[in-house]
Amino acid sequence: MLFKKYLRISFVGIKAQHIFAIVPVAVAYVLIPLINLLFLKKYGVGYDLYISIICFTQLFLPFFSMWWVFFMLREYIEGAGSELLYVCDKNGQIIVTVMTWLIYIVMLIPLYIVYFICFRMMTLEFVRIVCESLLMLGLLYICINFLKSTSLSMIPVFVYIIANISTKKESVFLYYTLDEIAGVGSLKKYFAQALFGVMLLLTGEICSAMRRKAS
Repeated sequence: MLFKKYLRISFVGIKAQHIFAIVPVAVAYVLIPLINLLFLKKYGVGYDLYISIICFTQLFLPFFSMWWVFFMLREYIEGAGSELLYVCDKNGQIIVTVMTWLIYIVMLIPLYIVYFICFRMMTLEFVRIVCESLLMLGLLYICINFLKSTSLSMIPVFVYIIANISTKKESVFLYYTLDEIAGVGSLKKYFAQALFGVMLLLTGEICSAMRRKAS
């Protein structure tokens, strides 16, 4: 089964990152909950806690959705025997990339179950985070495959993140906001971002295919 094969590769790749593999989990289940607890202790269950959740989840989770993928792709692009990986496993790169990202998304579900107990709209907030994370995944993927360098690829990624945090102007291309999701209709912007993320992924795969052909 191809699914089991690539899922196993993804888990092995994450495990191979050793202590760095723990970072996204620690952020999701230690750092963010600690911040939430501070707000809970000070303000109780209410608007301030809700805003703190959407603030810090958007600040950290989309970025760290790229973490495992970044180290995985570094092996494909720059690691020992990377050219061999390109030749021998033509479709493996994008499949392992998406599979690794999905493992991260599934890892977030228990966190959002807890959030949902406190706030019913957290289901939609989870959808928002998934869309934002898919956009970030696509951006990382195309940058790595176009620039052929994991280090250089982080420059446009960081520029985009800083633009998100520092720019208060509303734009379909910017995801960070403290606005609450009022309903499914409020997710249109984020569905567009997810679609754009998929387009970036596919474009990045075209760059990867061109490199494989040239190898």
